[in-house]
Amino acid sequence: MPDTLACESCISRVVVYARGAVVTREVELPVSVPPEGVILEVRGITSLAEPASFRTSVDGERIVTSLRAPLIAPMTPPPPTPDEALVRKLLREVSRLNELSQRKQRRRDAVAAMSIDADLKVPKEPDSGIEKRVGDVLVISALQHEILTALDAELDALAERVRAAGNELKAARNPARATAGTQYSRSAQVTLAPGSAQLRKLEVSYTVRPARWWPAYSARLEGGGKHAQFALEAFVAQVSGENWAGARIALCTADMLTDVTLPELASLRLGRKQPPRRTGFRAPPEGLDALFAGYDSFVTPPQIPMPAMAEPSPSDYSVMAEPSPRDYEEELVVGSMSALPEEARQQAPSMSAPASGAAFGGGADSRMEAKSMLRPPAPAKSAKKGRGDANREMLKDASVERSGARRRSMDMESADEAAGAAHDDGDFEGANGVEEDSDDSAEGADAESWLDFDTLEVTPGEVHGRGRLARGGVPSAPGLHQALNHVESLAGPGGSSDPRYSRGMFDHQFEAENLVEIPADGIAHRIRLLSKPAKSHMRMRCVPLADERVFREVELENPLEAPLLPGPVDVFVDGALLITAQVGSVDRGGMVRFGLGEEQRVTVARNMRASEETKGLLGGKASVTHVVTLEVASSLPAEIELELIERVPIPAGKDIHIEVNSSTPRAELYKQNERDHPVRGGYRWLLKVPAGGKQEVKLQYTLAFDKDYEVEGGNRRA
Repeated sequence: MPDTLACESCISRVVVYARGAVVTREVELPVSVPPEGVILEVRGITSLAEPASFRTSVDGERIVTSLRAPLIAPMTPPPPTPDEALVRKLLREVSRLNELSQRKQRRRDAVAAMSIDADLKVPKEPDSGIEKRVGDVLVISALQHEILTALDAELDALAERVRAAGNELKAARNPARATAGTQYSRSAQVTLAPGSAQLRKLEVSYTVRPARWWPAYSARLEGGGKHAQFALEAFVAQVSGENWAGARIALCTADMLTDVTLPELASLRLGRKQPPRRTGFRAPPEGLDALFAGYDSFVTPPQIPMPAMAEPSPSDYSVMAEPSPRDYEEELVVGSMSALPEEARQQAPSMSAPASGAAFGGGADSRMEAKSMLRPPAPAKSAKKGRGDANREMLKDASVERSGARRRSMDMESADEAAGAAHDDGDFEGANGVEEDSDDSAEGADAESWLDFDTLEVTPGEVHGRGRLARGGVPSAPGLHQALNHVESLAGPGGSSDPRYSRGMFDHQFEAENLVEIPADGIAHRIRLLSKPAKSHMRMRCVPLADERVFREVELENPLEAPLLPGPVDVFVDGALLITAQVGSVDRGGMVRFGLGEEQRVTVARNMRASEETKGLLGGKASVTHVVTLEVASSLPAEIELELIERVPIPAGKDIHIEVNSSTPRAELYKQNERDHPVRGGYRWLLKVPAGGKQEVKLQYTLAFDKDYEVEGGNRRA
């Protein structure tokens, strides 16, 4: 058995996938590794690590021959008995704290329900002391607020004391759970082959399933939005049982694959029978047990011969004077026993019992030898003679039925031979021409299970025998299902999206620039992966037809060499958090847009004037001319860029004509394709509004339609 060297390790890298994570540990190698075979044991690995996922990465010429990750159970002392006096004391304390908390809550509700009325009606007399009443109301309101604040603080402190006392009570009632400080863990046992070479670096990696992440971003704007720093962040939650402290983190949008076997779709094959599917399983060669015959004969203790049994005397055969059907017909159909008389069915077991091996050893050869030595039954008299006749009639019926069964089996064999000949000639198998499943599929599934090497184990043999390779099960770590359910039930904080459903048609891995720390508490922790400068542009935007308010908007060019997932973005302006906006899916090199809220120092007023007249040879057409005027006023100390958007009606039929006559300044067609929400009939102006200046925009268009028609909402609608 090779020597075992205990080695320390630390988590150096973690790759978090949409579900699950791959953890890499760097092993601290001993100063010198002996040249003979040795086992490097790395303890302290979480029990939630998948045992089949352990891998090693070696930098050196030493060869790793095997890697195991057994589950180590905690060595806990016998559970102590609860202290009844302590339990009663804690119960009284919990009851006292609950009663005190209820009294404080009732007092707070009473203070909060107090209504203060200053009676501020118009006084009849000029000197009625209204200023004094207002002052008293303000003083009482301040006192009420002070009392409520103090009561809220006391209630919070009492809630914390109740929670602590409840935990102490649980620990006192179940001291075994409280004293179980050690948990289950795994130990990575790396076996090195003999050799004089040394290892320079050794890493052990494994997967943990209870982990996930959500994308998030932050943008820091300075200089009025001319300079921007865009950062990629994320919320990461994990319950792997070990803290990721001082590790390099990478986030991947893909799913963590645990099985790379390609699926095979079931199919119905017509025509000739297809050859069985080839698998990686190879059955052991014939005569494998004969290879170990010498070992088995060497280690197996000599067998003590059984004492020879005395040859039965002729008197022993008198018990079987009346033969049973089992003695003469070995292949008797069981259904034929139902045709026997009630008396014969009751005696059939007793007649066949002596032939079961008491005198002949119980074997088939002994039974055949016994049948050859039997004498024919002696004629009986009276009732016994009747039973013998019944038995002979029963044997006769059984032999007839057996011969019929043989004829039926011969007919079926001839039919099978005919079907095989037809199959060789190219005919379809089966009446419907569909090949039916046979036991080969079950054998194939059984063979595939032998390729699951993580479930194979050598079972101990007998006292002096050799072990056998058998299929066993890998026990799941305690608490694995609870951890998976907890992580899966977490909701994305701040409106963030799940990468599993928002990643689209791409998968990318984001590498963190610095080391991070993520505790295993099941809470989503926000971390920063990387930050890069971005080209930014700030402008004002207004759609007066829908809302005359002006909103600030920032456009950033995606500085990352990767697409962005939908998620929240925290916007900081000159170091202060201004707003938390939402970012949609953005490709590489795309534009990231988010709003900064309303700008109240810029106003837009929309006015519309409509004039109607009749046209046409006989005056059958109505023409309505609309003049839209947009007045912009800014009180900002610097020049701004304002984007104004206006829409004109869209004709719904051939009898309606819309024509844009003029626009001052000249407007451009706007379809809003860059926002993935195209519109029709849009016009846009990009205005440079000076500091504290004003501008005016005009748009004129004409609607021509039949005079019997009317625009919805009125021809002169605004």
